[in-house]
Amino acid sequence: MDTKILIVGAGPTGLTAAVELARHGCLAQVIDARSGPSQLSRAVGILQRSMDILTPSGVADDIRTEAIKIAGVAFHIGSARCAEFPLNFDDASCLLGLPQDRTEHFLKQAFERYGGMVDYGQNLEALSQNAQGVTATINGKTQMYDQVIGADGVQSTVRKSLGLDFPGFHLPTQWSIADVDCETWRDPEMFQG
Repeated sequence: MDTKILIVGAGPTGLTAAVELARHGCLAQVIDARSGPSQLSRAVGILQRSMDILTPSGVADDIRTEAIKIAGVAFHIGSARCAEFPLNFDDASCLLGLPQDRTEHFLKQAFERYGGMVDYGQNLEALSQNAQGVTATINGKTQMYDQVIGADGVQSTVRKSLGLDFPGFHLPTQWSIADVDCETWRDPEMFQG
């Protein structure tokens, strides 16, 4: 394809778009403001619909080599379990657990197999559109594209450039995700809350 596409953001959304475009013959330019791939687990849940999308590129098979099939969710008050419920009732409800940095690793590998490359340290500074295409300023250099895909997260420069609001909200309580190595962890295939 002769279409020139820029993908801003090399997280799971941007990389999935890049892999799928490449799989269909369009090699997009992928940039990310980060200095390199994330080393953080962040999001861990992968739903079956995502696995369906990632199957033709082989990424789903890669993910299955490391992912944990989540059996259910258990809630605690202090150390006492107060409730639990099962997940994965059928193939459509399957939930896998894999740290986001590993998911991104497999997506990036697939993109590279198609001949793509993620260009880290590239900051989108401005974006405008007219009848001829989209003009993007990246690290002080202006380039033209046919299309731009914004996958640059909650502080999205793409969204701000388009004047689009992010109607999100902050949770009133504190919570966190922790990476814990514990050989005696009870129910390793359960989300714990």
